[in-house]
Amino acid sequence: MESLLYNPFTVPFILLISYSFYKVASNWRSNKAIELPPYMGWLWIVTLVLAWIAKFIIGPEYW
Repeated sequence: MESLLYNPFTVPFILLISYSFYKVASNWRSNKAIELPPYMGWLWIVTLVLAWIAKFIIGPEYW
């Protein structure tokens, strides 16, 4: 559990990456445009900003 202090957003990032790959693969498989839905872009932006803020809240002992 201590390793999650280095990056508490590890699990959300893994979920976002997995779901992004799933969406791209499903679009590719059904011969649709290979793109992510707009809400995925917003999810990535919000998650990255929150992870950046959390990095500074946790402090430099885990950098």
